This record gives sequence, C-alpha cells and structure tokens, in this order.
Amino acid sequence: MTAHSLVGLAGLNALYLVAGSAFLWLVRGAADWIDAARLLGLAYVSGVVLTGSVWTLLLIVGVPFSLGLVIGLPLVLLAAFALAGRRRGRSVPRGGRLEGGWPLVVTATGIAASGLLLEALFRPARLAGLYEFDGWSFWVPKGKAIYEFGGLDDGFFTSLPGAAYPPLVPTLDAAAFHAMGSADVVTIHVQYWLFGVGLVWALAALLAERVPAWILWPFVVLLLLAPRLGRRLQIVEADLFLDILFVLAAVLVLYWLLDRQRWRLVVATALLCGMVLTKREGLLLFAVLLGASLVASARERRSAWPALGLVTAVVAATAIPWRIWYVTHDVAGEGPSDGFVQRDRLDVLGPAIRRVFEVLWDPGYWNIVVPVAVIALVVAFLARVGRIAVFFAVLLALVVLGGIWATWVFSLTGEGYVVGGNFVIRFLGSAALLCVAASPLLLGATWAKVGGAPTPRDARPRRIRLAAAIVVVPLLAYPVAAMAGGAPRFPTRDECSRPATADAPDLEVVYGRFDDPRAADELLAKLTDVGFVGAETGVDPCGRWKVSYDAIDSLEQGEALAAEVRKAGFEAQVEHGG
Repeated sequence: MTAHSLVGLAGLNALYLVAGSAFLWLVRGAADWIDAARLLGLAYVSGVVLTGSVWTLLLIVGVPFSLGLVIGLPLVLLAAFALAGRRRGRSVPRGGRLEGGWPLVVTATGIAASGLLLEALFRPARLAGLYEFDGWSFWVPKGKAIYEFGGLDDGFFTSLPGAAYPPLVPTLDAAAFHAMGSADVVTIHVQYWLFGVGLVWALAALLAERVPAWILWPFVVLLLLAPRLGRRLQIVEADLFLDILFVLAAVLVLYWLLDRQRWRLVVATALLCGMVLTKREGLLLFAVLLGASLVASARERRSAWPALGLVTAVVAATAIPWRIWYVTHDVAGEGPSDGFVQRDRLDVLGPAIRRVFEVLWDPGYWNIVVPVAVIALVVAFLARVGRIAVFFAVLLALVVLGGIWATWVFSLTGEGYVVGGNFVIRFLGSAALLCVAASPLLLGATWAKVGGAPTPRDARPRRIRLAAAIVVVPLLAYPVAAMAGGAPRFPTRDECSRPATADAPDLEVVYGRFDDPRAADELLAKLTDVGFVGAETGVDPCGRWKVSYDAIDSLEQGEALAAEVRKAGFEAQVEHGG
C-alpha cells in the first residue's frame, strides 16, 4: 500500500459518487442539501453499479479497457444525467434544516457508533493480504488480467476456476488498479471497505424513512458486529457486493409497493442489473425477489405486475450478453451440470436442509441477526402489519429454499467433503443481511400499528450542537489516538518475501515474482529448459505471480539448490512459503 494508491482510489470513488448523485437527482430530485446528503450512500452504490455495468458490457463486446475509459465513462454519465435532469426541470437543492430534539441525538449516537466500527475495520483492511482462496485463485487474477491485457483474454478467463462468473467485480478491480497506478492487491481491500461504507449509509438512509431512530440504529451497529458480515468488508470477493445490491434492491422494491414512487423502482432496476452481472447467484436472488414482489402485490396485480415485468425484461437484457460470451467461448454454464432436479442425489437433500439451517442459526457467523428477525416477523404478523410482513416472510423463505436447492445440487460429495462446503455460508450471507434490513422495518411498522406515539420534536439549538459533538468528537478522536505512536506506515509488496534463516516446515526456493503472469510462465519455461524441473507458478499473499519450488526439507538443501540456480544465471532465494 502507498499513499499514491490511496489517493488514486479516492479519486475513482469520488467519480462513482458524483455520477450516482447525478443519477439520483435525475430520477428523484432533491428537496434540499440535507435530503441530498442523506442519500449519498445510495448515490455512491448507484454510481458504482451503473459505471461498472456499462464497463462490463463494453468489455464483453470487445472495447479495450484503459485508463481513459476508467476516467471518461463516469464523467460522461455525470454530464448525461445532469443534462437530462435539467431538461426534466430538476432544480438545484437549496438550504436545508435539521430537526432537533432527542431523535437527532439518537441518530448522532448511532452514526458515531457505526462510524467508529467502520474506522476500526479500515485499519486491518488497508494492509490485508490475499488469503481467501476464491480471492487469490480467480477474482483478483481476473481483475489483474483485465488491467494488464485491456480486455477479457480468452485463454486466461476460460481456464480459471469460476470461468462462468460474470466479470463486473473483476472489472471494478481493474478500474481500481488503473486508478492506483498498479495492480496493488493490498490497497484493493480498501475498495471493498468503501463498498461496506456505502451499504451502511444507503441502508440506514432508506430505513430511516419508516423506522424510528431508537429502533433503527441498534440494527445498523449489529450489522457491523456480526462476525461474518463485518469481516467480509476485508475480503476481495464478490459475495458482499452481491448481497449489498440484493438487500438495497429489496428495500426499494418494497417501498415502491407501498408508495408507488417510480424512482424507487428505477434505482432498484439498476441495482438488479448489476446483481446479475456479479455472480451466477444473482440470477437466483433476482428470481426470489421477483417471486416475493409478485406475492406481495397480488391484490394490485393489474398495476404492479406490468411494471415488474418491465423490470424483468431490462434485467434479462442486461444478463444475456455475458451468457452469450461464455457459451461462444465453450465455457461450462452456470447451472448444475446434471440438471436442476437431480433424483439420483435425493440422499443429499436431507443433509443439505440440515446444513442450511445449521449455518443460519450459527451465532458464530451472524450473531443474533437471524433469531431477532424471526421474532420480528412473528410480532409483525400478530400485529397484522400486512404487506411488509408478507413481503419479508416470502422473500426470506424463498432465499432459504434457494440455498437448500443450491446446496443440494452443487455440493461435492464423497469422503472429506462437507455438504455445502463454504458455498452455503457465502450464499446465506444474503439472508443474514436481509434479516438486518427486515427486522427494523417490521418492528417499526408494528410500533406504528399498535399506537406508538411519535416522538415530540424539540428543535432547541443545544440539542443540535450536542448531536454534532456526539458525531464529530469520537470520529476524530479514534484516528488521532490510533496515530499517537506515529503516522501510518505504507509497506511495500516486496515485504511479502520472508527470507528463511532456519529450518522450517514451509521452506521453498523462490526464483522470482512478477506482476504479469506471462513473465512468470516465461521464467518457468527457461528454468525447465536448463534442467530445474518441479517448479510451479502461483500467487503470493500480496497478489504477485511467484515461481517457486517447495519440495525442500531443510534450509541447507534449499541454499544448495539456490546456489546452483544462481550459477545458471537466475535469481533464487530460500523463503518461508505463503
């Protein structure tokens, strides 16, 4: 990580933010600057999705991916949305006034607590390595390939694991590499942390429309405290991004069903288009969201279903180009190879059901998120809340059924395999995050239904100043305290090299590290040609391609081999593996 990389990444994300803000202004408008600031999180996520989706579709049709495209496209979108907004008669936001009183103080406390947790999560994220298998085996290598080759290299993309996965997230990674000036796989973790910040801001802003502050903010804090949810802000995989789009789209669709504000469905459609370009699971999650929406709007199907049909058509049109690409490049499809219903695997169905519910109810993954959501659903039905309860009950049930089906048909079986493996945990992250969004909405609706009186407003200035102090003081105090021992240090990627000084079980002889996998393959071929066989190429924890030989039993043996390699004109060093 370097300061240059951080500045470049900040610039790219600022472009996402302004493009998304212009998009929201076009489709929704803004009453005032307070209103605009409240929705900045949703604007940021929208900007990421819109820009990334267009980049992805351009890549699929063969447009070269360059720094000019990375900078130019969000600026073009900004200009287009701004011009269209002016032609629609949108006015520039003016003024704005915060309502004082204790609800504002509660909100300030929630913002401060969430902000402190996000700051704490930033510290490990900025120096994290590539330790998750999917991250270093194909997600980040795909992004590096787009960055280095300027497109979807046929041979490389079709040979990696997960070849049929859509390339939206690798495209966003490649854009970040361009912005940072190199394939910095350490700083790329900060990009995923920023996705998490966008999620928290966007979700809190949407829920605040219908949920009292004293109900809302404990759930926002719970989101960041849940082990598996908070930890995913430091993992460079597509799962968190997929879940962000799914949950925000679900809330927007529900709100559209309740108030028929068209902009909500427009933004939800953009998020759903991004979802089906993120992972194959995006198609399944779109199907379950569509099913829940159809059920919840059954009484108004004449007006609601045609609009949902149009959304389906737009999402399908977005998904098709990538499916054409991988079919024409002889890549195996996204569905199960033995069919969607596998009667010869009925013996796996029972274990799949048990595995899904074990994961859902495991507090080691989700804390108390799922049990609280179930309680909230029961309370909401007892209070006869209506559509909100029906929508979330059907949606959560369908997500769980989808997880059971996927675990059943995709699980590897045999000795040494656990039904569902790590896949079921990643997929059910969408259910857990949905529970975080559903619980406050259900409890807020129940509170309003049973006659909860609105909190009286108290606009005394001292409460506004108190709220400002609650937010500003801890959010500034934490980084000041963290830097008390000195300014942040920016280690280089070369520090992933750990020279060996004594015997250890993980010794290897490393012949070289490269940013370009082709250079690593060339060195491996040269070594093989002169008789140094048995070496392999792989990705180290800092994301560089490494050529190494790991059949080393002792430091003495490794040093002897390294000396012979150096005599032949190559570089070699005995290191600890990793």
